Amino acid sequence: MEKEHYRIKKGTLTSKSYEIPFDFGIVTSVNESFFVELYINENFDLKIFTDRSTRKLDDYFKIKSLTEDNNLFEMYQLFITRIQPGVSKLNLTCYDKMKHTKLRRGPDNQIIESDHEDDKDVLHYLILEGLKLDFTDFTHKEIRRAGVLINEFDAYERDHTSFCININNILYNVTFSKSLESDDVNVEFNNDNGNGNAMSYSHFLEIKHDFVSLLSLINGAEVRVRKECTGAYYTVGRIDSEIVYTYSFDKIVNKRYSRFIPINNPFNRGDNILNTFYMFCFQNYKEWNEKINLNSIVFYLTGSEQSKSIEEKVFLQMIAFERLSTLYANSISGPKMIFSPEKEKYESIKDELVQVIEKHREVFGESYNTIKSKICNLNQIKRLNTTEKMYKIINDVGIEINADIENLVEKCRNSTIHEGEIGEGGQAILNLHILDELLREIILRLIKYDGPRDSINLLRSKHINGR
Repeated sequence: MEKEHYRIKKGTLTSKSYEIPFDFGIVTSVNESFFVELYINENFDLKIFTDRSTRKLDDYFKIKSLTEDNNLFEMYQLFITRIQPGVSKLNLTCYDKMKHTKLRRGPDNQIIESDHEDDKDVLHYLILEGLKLDFTDFTHKEIRRAGVLINEFDAYERDHTSFCININNILYNVTFSKSLESDDVNVEFNNDNGNGNAMSYSHFLEIKHDFVSLLSLINGAEVRVRKECTGAYYTVGRIDSEIVYTYSFDKIVNKRYSRFIPINNPFNRGDNILNTFYMFCFQNYKEWNEKINLNSIVFYLTGSEQSKSIEEKVFLQMIAFERLSTLYANSISGPKMIFSPEKEKYESIKDELVQVIEKHREVFGESYNTIKSKICNLNQIKRLNTTEKMYKIINDVGIEINADIENLVEKCRNSTIHEGEIGEGGQAILNLHILDELLREIILRLIKYDGPRDSINLLRSKHINGR
């Protein structure tokens, strides 16, 4: 269903090639993705876009204008989807975000600038989409009727989780809470708690991908930021502030969640798993991500969780396993290929070998070109093959290799990648569980997470809930 968000007035639509004035516009959304309908100033001739030889529509556009309430409105990475020269109208789709800034005005309607520009960079709230969380902390609610306290048996509601984010030994206090309007989760940065560690918006943008990626790993499915609230002032009790960024993407609907990290298990509420991750493991995650791009592995994991078939899930996760083991091996051993002898020294040797092969070309027949290419690359030696890389990362993080893991690495990997076969019946299900849990356990051990797990197969024989 289409929903209207803003009506904007006189502004400019700009790109690298164009600066287009418009008189009026309507900002709407469908499934949380944003669209804009602009009525272009008649002095600008839209017919220039009808000439395919000269028009330049490959660039993204951006909007800057005022809303009907005279607040500043900006929108980024817009792409033109429809041009109607006859009625001077453009339709655009947003692939990034919109920014709404409340403007304070004096009696003469002049804009009042803030005396504290640094305050504008403080992050106050986030809205997260896709997160499913069993909250750990209580809110006490009093119900009064005609001023008289009504005793209620259920006066406490478990509706939030508070924890710390540790970044370079600087602590930032945050609270995750239920949204009253949707299934989203609100995040409040407690910047007024006296410790002086206010999360700046610019700093958050630096850690944002790592923060969200780790949260997706914990969640067992994709998590994304829908809104960011920053600026010199904010609203208490409501997710709003001077500056609000709202991102344009289709609403996340996770049909399945991995339960390996038990954030929704009531028996693990006392563990405050979020605090364990962000207090003690987040810095480790950031450092490993710089080395081996853990975010990309989490991307594969969250994508595979929504797969429509077992085969698709195993295939995606096997690709992730190969990528993870290769990146890990390269990070500790250098390039995956070495040259012995060096290219310059091998050149003369190669020429002699090629001459010998050329002399006996008829003997090799149709295999001649294949043999010649192998000789050209004879000095290229792989440090480790794929199987060795997989065993190396498993051994380095201290996971005991059993028959199920051996089968996964020795047989299932090759048949999955090259033949599209993951096994039959119960063996296919076992391969699925072992691979999924193995990938997650490797990451958890890399970042030194020692909290609970909910293992079906990988850790069941040695641990209870992975402890």
